[in-house]
Amino acid sequence: MLAFMAPYAALAQDSYGIKGQVGKLNKPAKAYLLIKTGNTSQVDSVAIVNGKFEFKGTVASITEANIRVKHDDKPIDPLKQPKMDVKAFLIGNNEQITMMAKDSLQNAVITGSPLNEESARVDAFLKPIYDQFGELNKEFNEQTEAKKQDQVYLKTLDDRAVAIQKEIFDTKLSYVQKNPDQYMAVMAFNSAVGKEFDAVAMEKIFLGINEKLRNTYLGKEVPNELRSEETQDGVEAPEFTQPDVTGNGELSDYVGNMCWLILGSWCALADAKTQTW
Repeated sequence: MLAFMAPYAALAQDSYGIKGQVGKLNKPAKAYLLIKTGNTSQVDSVAIVNGKFEFKGTVASITEANIRVKHDDKPIDPLKQPKMDVKAFLIGNNEQITMMAKDSLQNAVITGSPLNEESARVDAFLKPIYDQFGELNKEFNEQTEAKKQDQVYLKTLDDRAVAIQKEIFDTKLSYVQKNPDQYMAVMAFNSAVGKEFDAVAMEKIFLGINEKLRNTYLGKEVPNELRSEETQDGVEAPEFTQPDVTGNGELSDYVGNMCWLILGSWCALADAKTQTW
């Protein structure tokens, strides 16, 4: 834990305060706060008295968190899916958050938090785009069995799904570029990085985000997603050394020259190519 947290030690600590109200709940009801800190998590808990609970503390940067309210002290039945009353939100930036709910925390209204207000705003303008996937599924389910097997029709669905995905990608990157000082820019960027992307162009966009935000827990994870840049077409390959019979051993020695790359039959790549040629 200490070794993991070392990279963040130099960051200023953000304080946070959370005051919640869930109806008129009383003991044995408890509230559990889980804060995601990079690849680890920290948990705190308090009793709920007259529907109220409160948490205070610090985090090294803005990060994700959730509060779960356990309404009773019944043991969890491992054979049944437990009913969870959970509210996810963002924490940090010295915000003092208030959560108000009549009976269930998952329906709580959050106030006093520009971070979570911005998160809700982003969710709202992305929702109509994501909803298009639901419309595609609805359309498919309404077709006859024969139509569902029609490859031409299925291809049109695939094409439309790809177009929706591109719209989501473009919308997120547009938001990132227009809102470099919002933490949601980091979240939007991170969720936009997929299996296929222009790593060089994406890195330029990422570097346009506020430096403090790039140094948050999530921001520090993004460079790992961009490492494929090192082997992307048009980008200089990383140097490595492998001596040959003439003594030349560095990849850069062969720049501008033709060379053969011999794959042994034991190589998975060679084996795969052999099967498809």
